[in-house]
Amino acid sequence: MQIETTFHLWYYTQNILKEKEVRKLNYGKTMVEFFSSAEELKQLHKIINDYNLPIKSEDTFEKQVVGVSEYLNEPTFIEARNKKRSLNIISGVIALPIIVFIVYMILGKLKVIDRGDIFKNVLDWFLAYPWAFILYAFVFASIVIAHKLIEKKMYYKIYPNLKFKLLDQLN
Repeated sequence: MQIETTFHLWYYTQNILKEKEVRKLNYGKTMVEFFSSAEELKQLHKIINDYNLPIKSEDTFEKQVVGVSEYLNEPTFIEARNKKRSLNIISGVIALPIIVFIVYMILGKLKVIDRGDIFKNVLDWFLAYPWAFILYAFVFASIVIAHKLIEKKMYYKIYPNLKFKLLDQLN
C-alpha cells in the first residue's frame, strides 16, 4: 500500500513538472526562435565560407538570407521582407494617434498641460461614430495578423526553399 501511494505521488509530481516545463517552453518560444535563427545564421556562414560563395557575411539572419536570395536570383524573400517592413510602418502610423492621446492624458494627469475635456470629447466621438472605432480596430488587427502571416511564410516556407536551392545548386 505504501509503495503504491509513493508511486502515485511520484507519478503525479512528474506530470506536474512536465506541465511546468511545457509552460516554460511556451514562454521561451521567442528565445528558442532567436537561438534557432542564430544557429541557422551560423550554418549559412559555414556554407558561404566552405564553398567560397560571393555572398557578404552579415550580422543578422534576415540580411544574410537576403544576400543568399540575391545570389540565387530568387526575389521571394526580399519581396516578403519589403511587405513586412511596409506593414511595420503602416501599423506605426495607425498607432500614432493612440500614443499621442496616451501621452496627452499622462501629461494632463501630471498637470503639465491642461487636458480640459479632451477625454470627454474623444469618448463622445467614439460613441457618436462607433463604426469608425470598429473600422480602426479591424484595420489595426488585420495589419498585425498580416505581418505575422508574412513573417511565418518568410521563415518557415521561403527560407527553407532558399536553403534547399542553395544546397542543391552547390551539390
